[in-house]
Amino acid sequence: MTWIRRGLTLLAAASFVSVAGCATAGPSATELLQDRRLVNRAAFDLDCPTEPMSVVRIDEHTRGVRGCGRQATYVQLCDAPVDNPMRSCAWVMNSGDRSAF
Repeated sequence: MTWIRRGLTLLAAASFVSVAGCATAGPSATELLQDRRLVNRAAFDLDCPTEPMSVVRIDEHTRGVRGCGRQATYVQLCDAPVDNPMRSCAWVMNSGDRSAF
C-alpha cells in the first residue's frame, strides 16, 4: 500500500508541475488599472459608452481602442522614470478618431 500512495503522490506532483509550467501569466493589477483608465478616457474622447470598448496592445506604451464604430490610438506619457515612486502617467490620444470599419 505504501508504494501505491507514493506512486499516486508522485503522479499528482508531476501533473501539478506540468500544468503550472503551461500556465501563462495574465495581466497584472497595474495593467488592468491602466487599461480601465484608458477605456474611461477613450469613452469620453470618442463619446461612447465604456462597455463596447476593446483595447489592443500595440507596444509597451501604445494602445489602440475601438468602440461605437470608431477607433483611436493612445500613448502613455509619464512625468518621471519607472523607478520614481512619485511617477504619474496619463493616456493621450495620438491620432484623430476614425471609423473602425
